[in-house]
Amino acid sequence: MVPSSNRPRVWVVVLGMFGCSPRMQYHTLSLLEHGYSVSVIAQPGSEPIAPLQNNAHLDYRYVAGPPVWAAQLPAVLSLLAKAVWQLAVLLWLMLLALPRPAAILLQNPPAIPTMLVCWLAMLRHRAVWVVDWHNLAYSMMQYRHGKHGWLICLSKGIERVLGRQAQAGFCVTKAMQTFLRAEFGVEAEVLYDRPPDQFHCCSTTEIHDLFGRLQQQLQQDGIGQCLQRQLEAAAGCCRRRRQAQAATLLTMLPAGSNQPVPRPGRPALVVSSTSWTPDENFDILLKAAQQYDDAAAAADGAGSKPGSSKQSSSNGSGGD
Repeated sequence: MVPSSNRPRVWVVVLGMFGCSPRMQYHTLSLLEHGYSVSVIAQPGSEPIAPLQNNAHLDYRYVAGPPVWAAQLPAVLSLLAKAVWQLAVLLWLMLLALPRPAAILLQNPPAIPTMLVCWLAMLRHRAVWVVDWHNLAYSMMQYRHGKHGWLICLSKGIERVLGRQAQAGFCVTKAMQTFLRAEFGVEAEVLYDRPPDQFHCCSTTEIHDLFGRLQQQLQQDGIGQCLQRQLEAAAGCCRRRRQAQAATLLTMLPAGSNQPVPRPGRPALVVSSTSWTPDENFDILLKAAQQYDDAAAAADGAGSKPGSSKQSSSNGSGGD
């Protein structure tokens, strides 16, 4: 292991909760594995993944939130107060307090004030500045402040001008790459998300254990009629001629066995890694589900299958 004193340092800047940004956590883990020391500059509020806890080559510098009174101001003034507060804290951290970095990796959005401070820090420390174009700050702002057209135009202008100052950048899709080149004059490499080593296909036993733990919560939450029918069907597996000792949404434990198996008539469960916000085109997923259902019904030859259901789910508002 390379001593910390001999490791080049990278700042990873996430003006949000670091633990809620899987992509930036994986960037950080990769940097550590390739012999860098990392300083994470982020907001507190969520724990990172286990490999990023108690690492000798990793430190966290949290950006305190603005005063409570700032949130009580009118929308535009509140946004301005928050930006000024963050600007002051980031300027102190990144121009004066932190050890000099060899490189700065910024997640965008937000672009204001992080892009400005990263640009100044790049000049101050003669560091390489890299932007991960996770999304576009001005387009995200449209959904909260769309009626203030001048504010959106200003945000887009700042994002375009400062984004060009970075020495390198990458994004997750070719569509984003094309947009950045055409609209911002920014060249970004496409770096697709790839699952880390801890991701794997679940065994039937793991699925059974997970949905066994979730069973009570699913029954209590407002989950919709389709999923409720599936849970009732799972309970029916246990009642019918004692075919199963226990059943979950997707699995069942046959009578006299300790090895779970997939439950007949189980629904298809689709998990999306993105959140349900206006700029995420969930119609693609929903139309695909409808096409699958139609194809399955046609293959069955007798209309819609009794066990089929459609259930959409989201992990909250706002993207990683």
